[in-house]
Amino acid sequence: MINTEFSLSEQASLWVDVDAELAMLSPDELADELKSVEFSFSGSGTFPKNITRASATKKPLRPSAARLLAILYLGHQDNVAVLGNLYRELRLATDQEGREQVQTRITKLEANNRYAQRLAQSVASGTELHEWRRVPGELKRAFTLIGFASHRDAYAITIRLDSGVAGAALTAAKGQADYLSAILRRLGVTELAFVLERSDRESSENSPWHLHCSAIISADLLEELTREPIGADGKPKPSKLRKALALDYRQRYKNRAVDVQPLRTAGAWGVYITKDIDVTTHRLKGRSPCYASQSAKRAARELYDGMRRWLTTTC
Repeated sequence: MINTEFSLSEQASLWVDVDAELAMLSPDELADELKSVEFSFSGSGTFPKNITRASATKKPLRPSAARLLAILYLGHQDNVAVLGNLYRELRLATDQEGREQVQTRITKLEANNRYAQRLAQSVASGTELHEWRRVPGELKRAFTLIGFASHRDAYAITIRLDSGVAGAALTAAKGQADYLSAILRRLGVTELAFVLERSDRESSENSPWHLHCSAIISADLLEELTREPIGADGKPKPSKLRKALALDYRQRYKNRAVDVQPLRTAGAWGVYITKDIDVTTHRLKGRSPCYASQSAKRAARELYDGMRRWLTTTC
């Protein structure tokens, strides 16, 4: 039974989730984006007082910088939501000690947000932040995968395709992404974005193709799709999701045919599922291994436009 409970508890006040997101960016990516950002630790306080960028040369926004900016902005949004709750708690506090404790938490989060915005503005300094219609396809894909996965009811789903489904998808006239998305839509999974990937580590008994998917699914539908009914022999039968896409996949060790988890770190998931996207695109002879529903594309634009406005506001 999958746990569908979600916690909005203050995001650990100090961005534990954002730290996890940033940790998923490779050291080279982080170093590349931050190498020209100069930090000054003068003065007291938790965070650096001043952040400046050495170079002001205009350049296109790169995927690694886009992911970093999106992660910082999503952390800011989460903190804003928490701050709203804290302000209400502050108004309701009846004793001085309680008010001081709440105010301390507010002060930390506000300082965190100011620092994150200054850092994001430094990273974005000198880059081209076009209107959405002029954003290159590679960047739109990055924002699509991160923006959609940041929904609080999103799930990370990995499906290891059986040979029959994989073979049919790879030879489908309209392309593998269209074929596989049609199967998921028939199951009721209509709000999703996924990346098809080929693993060279899979055993010869299984297809090497699998899906990494972000999907917004109601608790009832998720239960229906992942439930393994008990047969007359007392053994669990394949779930609807597995029957549709991974029936013949033979599970080994931790490689489950279908794995569903609540999505906690949108940026980290977006980085992970696109790690082999160039190789996969080459193997598919230039066909895109990605699919995004209209709702996922809208989420991408909302994320990008919100981030763009945030970067132009005063700290």
